[in-house]
Amino acid sequence: MLSMLETWFTKQDDKFTKLLNEFASVNTSIKYISDKYDDLEKCTHDVKSRVEIIEKSVQTNETRIAYLEAKLDYIEQRARNCNTEISNLPEKRGENLITIENIANVIKQPVSARDIISIHRVPQSNLNSSRPKNVIVKFASQNSRDNFISAVRLNKGVTSDQINIQGSP
Repeated sequence: MLSMLETWFTKQDDKFTKLLNEFASVNTSIKYISDKYDDLEKCTHDVKSRVEIIEKSVQTNETRIAYLEAKLDYIEQRARNCNTEISNLPEKRGENLITIENIANVIKQPVSARDIISIHRVPQSNLNSSRPKNVIVKFASQNSRDNFISAVRLNKGVTSDQINIQGSP
């Protein structure tokens, strides 16, 4: 009987040792998972902090961008203060747009080459239009532009024949 009890206790002891080993393994796994969770929580906190900093930066930059856009619009508008647009001026290949001087002679408002910074045609928004492209004239000063526009208003109805341009009037 004693030998049976010893065998039974030995078996129970082996089972108990296995159970303790499994418990130690489970305990190690739980510790590993807990450590990983702590690392993940720390990373999440770090990311949250960085996102908050970025959001504040974006809000600050949005204000700055709005200010810069307004400033750019103002500067662009100022750059166009000396421009005037001429429409319905007949268009031909290889044309010399210095014909503005011819227009100036017809409206009796002298314009010299130094009064004009640039002259160019601009594309139309409607590609199917048969009208000629408009001409943009950039004057050297607002005063020159204003004098030219005033003279044009006083002499309405200038035609292409009057300024020696061939084509439809």
